[in-house]
Amino acid sequence: MQENVGVIGCEMAVHGIDRVAIIGAGVSGLATCHALHQKGVECVVFEEKSRAGGLWVDNYYDAHVQTPKFLYEYPELPFPQDVGRYPTMAQVTDYLDKFIDHSGIRGKLRFGASVQRARQLADSRWELEIEDLEGGEKTTEEYGYLVVCSGMFSRIPHRAEINVQKEFAGEIIHSSEYRSIETFAGKKVIVVGSGKSGIDTVVSACSVSENVVQIARTRVWTVPENLLGIPLAPLFFGRAVCLLLPPYYRTPTYAKRIHWVFRPFKWLVFKLMETGMLLQSRIPFRAWPDVSLHHVLFTVGATVTDPKYMRAMRKRDFELEHTTIEYVTANSAVLANGKTVEADVIVLATGWEYDFPIFDKDTVERLRPEEDGMYMYKNMIPVNVERLAFIGSNTSSYTNPFTASVQSIWLAQLIAGERALPSQGDIEDDVDSMKEFKRKYYPVGNRASVVGAHGGFYHDDLIREMGIRPRRGKGIRSWFSYWFKPNYPRMWKGIMEEAHKKRTCPA
Repeated sequence: MQENVGVIGCEMAVHGIDRVAIIGAGVSGLATCHALHQKGVECVVFEEKSRAGGLWVDNYYDAHVQTPKFLYEYPELPFPQDVGRYPTMAQVTDYLDKFIDHSGIRGKLRFGASVQRARQLADSRWELEIEDLEGGEKTTEEYGYLVVCSGMFSRIPHRAEINVQKEFAGEIIHSSEYRSIETFAGKKVIVVGSGKSGIDTVVSACSVSENVVQIARTRVWTVPENLLGIPLAPLFFGRAVCLLLPPYYRTPTYAKRIHWVFRPFKWLVFKLMETGMLLQSRIPFRAWPDVSLHHVLFTVGATVTDPKYMRAMRKRDFELEHTTIEYVTANSAVLANGKTVEADVIVLATGWEYDFPIFDKDTVERLRPEEDGMYMYKNMIPVNVERLAFIGSNTSSYTNPFTASVQSIWLAQLIAGERALPSQGDIEDDVDSMKEFKRKYYPVGNRASVVGAHGGFYHDDLIREMGIRPRRGKGIRSWFSYWFKPNYPRMWKGIMEEAHKKRTCPA
């Protein structure tokens, strides 16, 4: 497939779009609305909550961003200086409100409006059934294009199946459901899960309870923000680390050659990093990871861990059991390793269901969901469903607002008729190549959506197709920044204006 696919098959450019429906006013929905608004494309954003932010509007106690704020912002609008390094829920929603006014898109948002059903008509337009959550009225509206921006998390929490042999006398809740630290005060708490919400819940519970047990199937890496004084963001998310990993399937040929040169150093570099992280964190041997660090880089699991969690682990403020729950009795949980743990509260920090219930059976079949996710062109465009795109809802990266911004600008060019898709055959070949690559190297799970450490090359691919050079600036300094720094959003201020000047498909 050619490098600049934007000029392939211009007969497949999207034309005749009168208005676009966007589902979700979270980080991705706002970015998409902004990009379309700048292109002069009429659009409406449907959001069932009363304000923008998605899960940031209403989530568990003390939820906050897990990456530094300079990676979790839009290119056009940095976080205010008085916001801490890891913004809280309230700070994120305030920031998104400022972005709405900064972008001039407030009039395009319809809050308290839930899309209950989306059906594709014979002419490929979309018929939406929309419910007014305040008044209960349902209406039907038609749109020329549909963009799903409801995020990687559905409305349905994923609840791990637990065999309850006797009615549990305490509470079994999902991590998204507790709103006060008093839920754990003076109680015996079990937290199931080792992801972001699991770690946050353990920290909260340890502050008011002396009896906390975390249960996790695997031992994961706890990543500090700095390693021996060196920031880890460039090491983990700069393009240079990709030279030690199998090259991204869309990596330019010259980068693949550089990768081949660095291949012999892979084992040594990662072992040094692993050793340094274990020594610096001083985590007990019982918590040492059971997967290699480079394996983690193929996921988004290498996120910065709350230092309070690390301190609690070293002080044994909580017990860590690497097993599963076999069954629950009236006041305890029996683990697969044979231990019995008393409990008043069991918190399931087990994520969310990944589904899109608004679509009918025919549309779902054409989306071709598989056990490891939905493989789409550029992680956005379904292979067999026209006039439908997913922004942020099928991509998991280390800098979600920037990724959503790049995706939405690329999509806005497509919807405005300024770019075209390749032929159907080329699209299917590209998706098959991505699927083969991810199934060969990425861990089992929803790997179709994950870009992991290859995020820089994923961004480059989209930016190059906009007609913009991925490397900012000139000279040796720009080369150093390109390879050894992540795509800091602030570096790309003005990318939308640059993209508007480009036209990848002849008029």
